[in-house]
Amino acid sequence: MGCLVLGTVLRTKYNEKRRCTTNAQKKRLRELIDKAVEKSESFDVAFAARRTLPPKAGDSFSFNLGEGAMYPFWVLISQHPDDSEIWYLVPDDGFSTSPVGSSDVEVPETDLCGPAVIRANCGLWAKLESINAKGQRSSFIPDEYINQVRKVLACLAKGVKPKNIKPEQEECDYDPDYEDLIDEINVARTALDKMLNG
Repeated sequence: MGCLVLGTVLRTKYNEKRRCTTNAQKKRLRELIDKAVEKSESFDVAFAARRTLPPKAGDSFSFNLGEGAMYPFWVLISQHPDDSEIWYLVPDDGFSTSPVGSSDVEVPETDLCGPAVIRANCGLWAKLESINAKGQRSSFIPDEYINQVRKVLACLAKGVKPKNIKPEQEECDYDPDYEDLIDEINVARTALDKMLNG
């Protein structure tokens, strides 16, 4: 009987606390919900228009890499200089809490397509025909972030540090959790490479 009384008291306290939510808190919550709905609707309009065009840099494709597979979203970055039907893709980690290393480009939550972290150093080449056949165009990343990824890739190709990285990004490169994350992404990359390139 004591547990029942205690449960009733706790439930009553919880309900009282819920009722104490101020009008300011309710108003703020409503504003956040309205903002999220507006962002979603704006994205839907922009994406619907983009889907009518042929795939281009910034288009994000989702792939079914199997049960429990991480990183199903991959972004087209650039065409191969010798064959325009071959594209370089990199993973699009759509989590705002993901660590950001020195070769990553962050798309902030305030952006229409954010939040996302684009992992420039984890890409692969594949034919557009295979990408279209085995993936589904599911989102897009704005040009300004695709250009940042290209700059990071150019630095990596030259063996130099990407410009304008924050100290915390450089520190992140040596964090064991970040290293584990990159290992997971590389497993997904291997699976995607096998799917797209045989």
